[in-house]
Amino acid sequence: MLIALDRRQSPSGPMIAEVMLTSLISGTLAAILRVP
Repeated sequence: MLIALDRRQSPSGPMIAEVMLTSLISGTLAAILRVP
């Protein structure tokens, strides 16, 4: 939802992709750190 709103406000795709990638990486790191 938030990503769609951001896309409407700023048509620049690279920023959205960067945010999604960053959130994905942070989520993966959090999952890895939670395992041990």
